[in-house]
Amino acid sequence: MTSDTGEETKSAKVTLKPELELQIHYFKDTDSLILTSGKPGAYGETVAKQLIARSNDAGEVTGIELFNASHLLLPILFPESKEKE
Repeated sequence: MTSDTGEETKSAKVTLKPELELQIHYFKDTDSLILTSGKPGAYGETVAKQLIARSNDAGEVTGIELFNASHLLLPILFPESKEKE
């Protein structure tokens, strides 16, 4: 899959329950990770540095966006890689 700018993106869908489908999208060009329920989120609120929560008109959280994702997550997911540097 490619983004609008032609950069490669990675996506996955995980079904937690029949009514709950988690979509995961990583955009390499912006180093952003988006987790969404697949429902549109018209509103966004910054809840922490580099983290935005998306919600719908009913106030339900429909997704989150994490910016600078590789910098923030790689040390947590692969702590041994930092030791090799």
